[in-house]
Amino acid sequence: MADHGGFDDAWELEAGIVRPYLFTKGRTQPSPSVELPVEAVLTSTRLARATASSLPAEQRRIVECCVTARSVAELAVAICAPIAVTRVLVADLYTVGMIDVHDVVETTADVALLHRLIERVKAIA
Repeated sequence: MADHGGFDDAWELEAGIVRPYLFTKGRTQPSPSVELPVEAVLTSTRLARATASSLPAEQRRIVECCVTARSVAELAVAICAPIAVTRVLVADLYTVGMIDVHDVVETTADVALLHRLIERVKAIA
């Protein structure tokens, strides 16, 4: 476990003691040059997997979770972090070549399918 600034970050992260903004150094938005919609698909790079053990706990968890492709939204749930924090952390990893961001394939919405989904949600609500 890494020791950063006098605390055991992995234990404190697991215990929920460390506030998420500490991981982002107070930033609430990723770099403007990195676009990360919630549906963007992420995978960790070979470099990231090879060096994951030297990363801080929160970045290591992202690399490990993204061995298989995940969306930003799925990743946020997997690491128990707000979307804004997840975006900042992923953008940092992307900038240094540790995460690949794959284009989201645009599909045309099937209006009939959307209506059926709305009706089913109404039925269970």
